[in-house]
Amino acid sequence: MTAEEKNRAAERLSASPLLNVDMLEALSRDAAEAVFFSGADAVLLKLKSYDIYMMYAPDDMEAARALASLLPEDRGFDVVGRGAACAAVLRGTGRFFHARPCSQVVWTRKDPPPESPSPPPIDIRPLTQEYAETAARRYSLFPDSVDYMRFLIGEGRMFGAFWAEEFCGYIGTHEEGSMGLLEVFPEYQRRGVGSALSRWLIARELALGHIPYGQILEGNFRSEKLWEKLGSAFAPGRIIWFSAWDD
Repeated sequence: MTAEEKNRAAERLSASPLLNVDMLEALSRDAAEAVFFSGADAVLLKLKSYDIYMMYAPDDMEAARALASLLPEDRGFDVVGRGAACAAVLRGTGRFFHARPCSQVVWTRKDPPPESPSPPPIDIRPLTQEYAETAARRYSLFPDSVDYMRFLIGEGRMFGAFWAEEFCGYIGTHEEGSMGLLEVFPEYQRRGVGSALSRWLIARELALGHIPYGQILEGNFRSEKLWEKLGSAFAPGRIIWFSAWDD
């Protein structure tokens, strides 16, 4: 991808900066290996290290179809789509086994959230592989995810909370860069652990020069409430994870 292509993509995506924060961050973090354009505003990104595409096509059905035609013909990839034309075209292909709508939520400030007046007495540190199976069992959204946990831990993306050296919860960043994976074990809930983990990771992302953002599955009201309480901004509309994995 040339600098000119990156700038052209960023200009198009900046028309809806909250909705497209994941795509803008992929460009900013040099995580995209290729970009394709269609029509006046549609953009398709292919990430470097993962079988993930990101697509923005707000209104132009012809442009959305043109970009969709560039997707792989085989299985085993994801498309993070947004925009009415994009959603309609991808749904219409019949190629995807799952379509998961999400809210896109963004920390838009330069400084991290202030600490709680009474933060929990926890130590937050990178998780090691010895915690992978426990973390996978506790992951409420996708409980059979030990391989994914091992992968994220190996990449240094997972962070655990320890209360008097007892493992009590965790948070991390997904492969495409979004914050998430937040779990607090039942015996430690309602003690501020989830908020503390979120504040800590937002601060870390800011220190890395990233814009912290999350993608909350539709119906996950607890996560929505947490991000709202911290003072985050919610993007208008939804993104949708379209999966061509047949698992």
